[in-house]
Amino acid sequence: MSTEHQAKNNLKPISRKRNTGAQELASQDEKLLLMESSLKATQEQLTEQIAETVRQEQNSRKPQAELKTVTEGIIASEEEKNDYKGERKKKFFPVRKTTMN
Repeated sequence: MSTEHQAKNNLKPISRKRNTGAQELASQDEKLLLMESSLKATQEQLTEQIAETVRQEQNSRKPQAELKTVTEGIIASEEEKNDYKGERKKKFFPVRKTTMN
């Protein structure tokens, strides 16, 4: 066997390993690209969901403020009504002092 032929035979496993390594590297690169694409899509979706949540919170603040105002108005009206009833009672049914013997 010639030295050249022997050298080629020695290089065959190395060449196969190199080709296999290159294929694995290409496969890993494809997986990485898919993962990056998936991550980007997930980040975009999360950003949209956060923006929607912020919009919903902002939209709910106005009705909450209106509800608070209406509730405070009802409470004030109830207090006025009770004050009026008390004044009316005092006017029409004054407290009489009774004398004890």
